[in-house]
Amino acid sequence: ASIPRMLVHRDFQSQNVVILNGEPCLIDFQGMRHGLPQYDLASMLLDPYVNLSSDEQQHLLEFYQSIASSHASLTTSGAFSRIYDLCAAQRLMQALGAYGFLGHQRNRDDFLVHIPVALPRLHSVISRIPELAPLANTVERIQSARRRHQTLAADYDSKALQNTKKIALKDRLRQNHAPHMLTLAQVTKSFGGRTLFEEVS
Repeated sequence: ASIPRMLVHRDFQSQNVVILNGEPCLIDFQGMRHGLPQYDLASMLLDPYVNLSSDEQQHLLEFYQSIASSHASLTTSGAFSRIYDLCAAQRLMQALGAYGFLGHQRNRDDFLVHIPVALPRLHSVISRIPELAPLANTVERIQSARRRHQTLAADYDSKALQNTKKIALKDRLRQNHAPHMLTLAQVTKSFGGRTLFEEVS
């Protein structure tokens, strides 16, 4: 509460910056209020809509610090970094909550695709905050569960593809009424070396 506040946008992300006559303009600023400038900075650098590498994020963070050094409240890099991490954690949790609500409650699946981007970024940030170690462990478990799900889904898709090939071959056999017209080479090639009887029996 003792840290000086400044005017912040509160939704300072790539989709709210437009170029008009060659100049950047901000939109969607109805939530603007006094707050910590690190919140806006984290909103932009960790924006799930944009793929900035860790090096690019760090470079931009240091650039911001260099031009903000005239402000007394931002001169201590250690304090600045901690406040930045806390703001980043808050911002990413807010974004993840919004994606989940819009995706599952409003049927906006286009927002769900940003969760796999935002979640690792949240884990990276809160891993630097000792007080949030329990939350970091929870996020890690969520990520592990998601990776297991992806593996199972890929395995299911592979099996489904094989079943589709199976059905197509059966239909082809029925249409031809002459299984002998399919050579062994054709059959084994279709199923990666497995025989006809292994696949359609």
